[in-house]
Amino acid sequence: MSQPTLDLCNGSYATESQRTARLQDIIQDGNGNSVLSTEAVLYQSAADSARAIQELKTVAARCPHSAVTSPVGEPTVTTKFDPAPDARWPAPPAGVERLAFSFTTTDAQGRSSPSIAVYLRRGKALMGVYFSNPTVPQPAIGGSSSLQDIVGVFASRLAQLSSSSVT
Repeated sequence: MSQPTLDLCNGSYATESQRTARLQDIIQDGNGNSVLSTEAVLYQSAADSARAIQELKTVAARCPHSAVTSPVGEPTVTTKFDPAPDARWPAPPAGVERLAFSFTTTDAQGRSSPSIAVYLRRGKALMGVYFSNPTVPQPAIGGSSSLQDIVGVFASRLAQLSSSSVT
């Protein structure tokens, strides 16, 4: 599993070595550009997924206002965080933790891209829901096409997993 799950602000994440499974799906537009991506990850334990959430919070809080070289070969980018997009969203289902980031990355050529990354956690399971271009209409997921409703669909699915699969 060499492809990183956590790469916000090109940070380093010790919990990457604690993953036991990873599956990423990408929805592309007609031009082949990523529109929405989801990533389901299992960690060795619930404590490991909790540490992954804490690492995300720490890296975001310490993200410099200058370009950061990726530790895993991704492009060097500058990341500017905006207010969390989920302040007015309904709470996730009981037992599901949500952490959301709205940010803009700027590459070495000065091209900027807005993104939203939402992390959902239950037990040892973590799901990332990534909106590569949150300003355009999103594909319908479970009949929902708003950002908060799409995240809600995935949060509900995570809440419905059997306890034995996430403990």
